[in-house]
Amino acid sequence: MAPLLANKRYLKWMQAGAWMLAGAIVLAGCSRPTAAPPAETAAVQGQIKVEQVAKHSMGAPREQIGDVSASVELNVMAKASGTIARLVKTNGAKVKKGDVIAEIDSETAALSVSAAQAALDSAEKSLAAARTSVESSRKQLQATIDSYEKQLKDAVRADSDAQDTIRANLEASKRQLADLDSGQSVAAAEAQYESAKVSLEQAKSSLDGYTITAPADGVLTGVDLTEGASVTQGSKVGTVQNTGKITIKAKLSEEYAELARNKKQLVVYYADDASATRQATVTYLADLPDSATRLYELELAADNADGFFKPGTRVQIQLTTAEEENVIAVPTLSIVRDGNDTYVFVANGGKAERRQVKLGRINGTYQEILDGLKGGESLIVSGQHTLKDGDSVTVSN
Repeated sequence: MAPLLANKRYLKWMQAGAWMLAGAIVLAGCSRPTAAPPAETAAVQGQIKVEQVAKHSMGAPREQIGDVSASVELNVMAKASGTIARLVKTNGAKVKKGDVIAEIDSETAALSVSAAQAALDSAEKSLAAARTSVESSRKQLQATIDSYEKQLKDAVRADSDAQDTIRANLEASKRQLADLDSGQSVAAAEAQYESAKVSLEQAKSSLDGYTITAPADGVLTGVDLTEGASVTQGSKVGTVQNTGKITIKAKLSEEYAELARNKKQLVVYYADDASATRQATVTYLADLPDSATRLYELELAADNADGFFKPGTRVQIQLTTAEEENVIAVPTLSIVRDGNDTYVFVANGGKAERRQVKLGRINGTYQEILDGLKGGESLIVSGQHTLKDGDSVTVSN
């Protein structure tokens, strides 16, 4: 009985082992590696997509801020010292040459004019009296001469001594008349009169200096005067700007200076109204930068008869046009970078041609190409990263 039970247990154990071995074989079969798929064909590997090289905008025209000033500026100077008695014109006023801007208290100067006028009147009267006296003396002398000449004729039979006396008196009278005719007798009175006249002119000129006037037509700026304030002779009290023509000045970097180089005119406008533009003529662009700032000086000139430009304000200067900002550009993703090298591929006769390119600005998904491509070429924009120069390519639809 015992041997039979042992045999049954053995058979069951053998069956279990067989099942375990079968399961292991099945599991081993399931874990076997899958065979690799067939390799892609050369035609699929060489398929590319292309885009025609064309111009794209790199943005709005490049600009620089410029300062507006009048082409002609004349200083308003005080010609006398004193206190401002009346302020007639203020900043921003349009003036004509000779217009009164302010008046300085001139009471003392006015008294000087009155005194000089009185002195001139007195000298004029003295001169008139001297001339009247001379004329009276001349008439008397002429009468005396006539009398001596008559006496000399009547004294033909007189003795020689009588004739000599008459002749001597006649010559003396003629000399006195000659002295009167020479003007020596009124010279002092005339000199006094001329001196008084000069003094009056000087006094009037000094009085005129107490009135501050505009030296030219234009707009008054820089006036810092108030009634009761003191001014000193020779001091600057303001500026008259002739706004018929204006000057615009700007400082440019080397890059921006090259944008303006060789251009005769540039567009300018105020930032708050870009639609109102004006043309300004380039009058100067420095060949060399300022040694301190390394910036290039730019000067423009423009007519301003309509008063569009306001001295002291700032305008935008367009250094380029919208057309100039349309440049050869490619999708940034089409550019291949390898260390310091940047290049693209173009499709040329079924071959991939590698082109070294020089990059410029980026705008959106496009980047400017400064050198290396021409418009109309077929730029490879897909598949370029697996290509080598000279690879055969097929353009994918």
